[in-house]
Amino acid sequence: MQKGWLRDLPIQTEEKRDGCCFHLVHATPSDPFYGRCPPGGEEWIAEIDAVAADVLLVGHSHVPFLRRIGDKVLLNPGSVGQPRAGEPLASYAVWEDGIFELKSFRYPVEATVEKLRALAFPHTVEAELVNILVTGSV
Repeated sequence: MQKGWLRDLPIQTEEKRDGCCFHLVHATPSDPFYGRCPPGGEEWIAEIDAVAADVLLVGHSHVPFLRRIGDKVLLNPGSVGQPRAGEPLASYAVWEDGIFELKSFRYPVEATVEKLRALAFPHTVEAELVNILVTGSV
């Protein structure tokens, strides 16, 4: 049931909340599955200009960042799993009273590693995923 629900989600969408328009996409508007731009990259200017929303909310890199580009906000909340910001922390974003804030927290990494090992991935895949969980880096 959960896989079907995820499969049926749109590739990208726009949603309004409290008068603010959000454009949500996994990677980038121009390449929703695999697009990648560094957090401070100039490439984001064209990406954010391509959407009509006030906020471009992205993921894919698992690296949290918050930028203002012109009158728009670019936000990647990071990752609750598979962190890639250099520390083994889960990260997320909060939007309250029109203000965005990035937050992070420690979680039981070793318990997560044990659950991952129980999935019986090929050894090389498992080793890479465990390394990311433990170090917060690729």
